[in-house]
Amino acid sequence: MKIKYTKKRLRVNLILGLIWLVLGVLKWGFDHFDFWLDYYPLVLAFLYLALYLFELQNQYLNIVEDLIKKNYPFGKQIHLPDVTRIKKYAGDYILLTDKSKMKIDTQIIDPDCLKKLKRVLADLNLSPDKTPFTTSVQYTSLSKS
Repeated sequence: MKIKYTKKRLRVNLILGLIWLVLGVLKWGFDHFDFWLDYYPLVLAFLYLALYLFELQNQYLNIVEDLIKKNYPFGKQIHLPDVTRIKKYAGDYILLTDKSKMKIDTQIIDPDCLKKLKRVLADLNLSPDKTPFTTSVQYTSLSKS
């Protein structure tokens, strides 16, 4: 299962890449490249467009069987059965194992995919004090009249 980036994040990277490309072409057309630093708009355009294509193709997280992996070059991966605790801090989830931890930024995850991710993390069967996905039952006392 792929956990996708928000469409806004992808669009912003595409728009920034196109803006830098237009600026680079205009600079080349009117000013020509006399100094090596004059190439920076084209370099930035290439980087933003490459980032857009990479994130569009690979998305944010990949969950396969019992493995969750961030899709970055040298991205972290954690075996889900090894997770001993899940923390929620500032809207992000932090998965902790005995040897490592992985931070999942929920602000850049598509809302539909965030629901799927929460379902996967809730199914880890951790004790209620070690996960934010427990449903606590509140008991109310009956008042005597």
